[in-house]
Amino acid sequence: MTRVRGPSEIAVRPTSVVSGYTRTCQVCGGPYASSVEAAKFCGRACRSAFDNRIKARGVILYHLFMTLRYDRKLAKKIGLWSLICRAVAHWHAEDEAERNGRASYSPPEVVIQKTPHLFSAVVVKRRAK
Repeated sequence: MTRVRGPSEIAVRPTSVVSGYTRTCQVCGGPYASSVEAAKFCGRACRSAFDNRIKARGVILYHLFMTLRYDRKLAKKIGLWSLICRAVAHWHAEDEAERNGRASYSPPEVVIQKTPHLFSAVVVKRRAK
């Protein structure tokens, strides 16, 4: 499994004074100012650390969910849903301990907004001519 750097291993840069929004970085917990309302990170290092954690966890979930969806007999036999829930509970406990309650995931609305093509419904299926 890929080791993900914790907040204490990331260099924190001093925040520049920018008029706009004062935020707390989701990774290191340090304060920073941003002119962007939706900003979540104080800099590139924290953004990379966040993305790397998501990638490391996502690669595990990808394979498990593909099995859950397309090899249901095997998934049921090994109790795959319970294994997935246990992994997520473990990651949540890690985050609580290391991140002081800061979110390590995006709300569903944000994910849906960023990838509408994955969540749109096909109303009419047309036949190929």
